[in-house]
Amino acid sequence: MAIAIDSTQGYLMADDLASGVVSVFLINSDGTLTFNANFGTGQSTPVGIGAVNTNVNNYVFTANMKGGFVQPFVRSAGALTQKNPANDPNAPTGLAIDSAGLFLYTGNSATGTIAQLAINASVCSGAPLCLVRTVQAEHHTNANA
Repeated sequence: MAIAIDSTQGYLMADDLASGVVSVFLINSDGTLTFNANFGTGQSTPVGIGAVNTNVNNYVFTANMKGGFVQPFVRSAGALTQKNPANDPNAPTGLAIDSAGLFLYTGNSATGTIAQLAINASVCSGAPLCLVRTVQAEHHTNANA
């Protein structure tokens, strides 16, 4: 469905909408890819993906439209460890991470909103990710967005 490269440029991740997993590939020095493994429960529907290296952990996040959540994974080399999901109940689809690695944003297809989620913030009570707020994606709001 979507792909992301971590900021070290060492790994490419692809989410699979049909099987609900994330595939991790090593990016070789000549640009070719070597498959590493699949990660996830297979119970989600990831439609957006992003990766960020913070001062706490290396993360991969997937937006899961049908489940209404963003799934965080901690990445260590080519392995992903699934963490508790963050609620994003408005059908998150697109996903972007700010350049500082502090916030993640999703485009929400159910409500025409953009959700802001904090990464490793004190407001998250120890969770790697939590919903901070949503804002209307359009001015004037399109009820059919």
